[in-house]
Amino acid sequence: MKALKFLIAAIFLSLLVPAFGNEISASTEKLAEKAETAFEQANSAENSQKLYLKAAKLYEKAAEAGAKNHKLYLNIGNCYFLAGDIGRAILNYRKAERLNPRSRAVQKNLSAARNLRLDKIDPNPENIIASNIFFWHKDFSLKTRFYAALLLVSVLIILISIRLSCPAFPGFWPSLCVLIFLLVCFGVSAGLGISQQDNSEGVITADKTVARKGNGEVYKKAFETPLHSGTEFDVLEVREDWIKAGFPDDSIAWVKRKDCELF
Repeated sequence: MKALKFLIAAIFLSLLVPAFGNEISASTEKLAEKAETAFEQANSAENSQKLYLKAAKLYEKAAEAGAKNHKLYLNIGNCYFLAGDIGRAILNYRKAERLNPRSRAVQKNLSAARNLRLDKIDPNPENIIASNIFFWHKDFSLKTRFYAALLLVSVLIILISIRLSCPAFPGFWPSLCVLIFLLVCFGVSAGLGISQQDNSEGVITADKTVARKGNGEVYKKAFETPLHSGTEFDVLEVREDWIKAGFPDDSIAWVKRKDCELF
């Protein structure tokens, strides 16, 4: 069993990438060094779980200090994964995914963590189809979509300028239609991303929690069994100590605020 733990730790250590650039402060860099030291110590220590959690907390302090990037959240997720906290591992992998959706390391580790969840909620097939059709909204970061929209606007202006100076410009109308289509796709996607509030999604981080049909203990259970750590949801409404959550299968329930983390 120890050999298996060491092997897993070695794999994740190879994925523990430098997450801090030259632009960060000296205090943040020290936090990074302490976190990496704690992570390395955890790989060979008997109390490895505590050290992995210590490393995660240090990385989180670095994130709070302003060193936010997908590599940092990937490291935090790895620490929680090795500590056995699947909920917070998924939470931080999702934060990393939001910053860099195309990172193979993030997608691989997120998939591994999701496979360990106790709750198996199959997504609505219609949502899968929509996600595949509008793939760019999930596959590209907000920054990429925003700059793509700006680039398309520039190309559109250039194309119209050429048309005005050369009315016989061949292929103008097909090119114009394609450009407008792409501009609408990326422009709307970027606009939705910008308008999307923080804490619009969440993850159950408690070992288990009972979902209710309303925002209080007096309401009936929404599901026959409790929800467990790692279950993801969309935040539909926040009301005092309760959150109205929308799940991948389009079911809706209320969960306690203290039993989950939002991002």
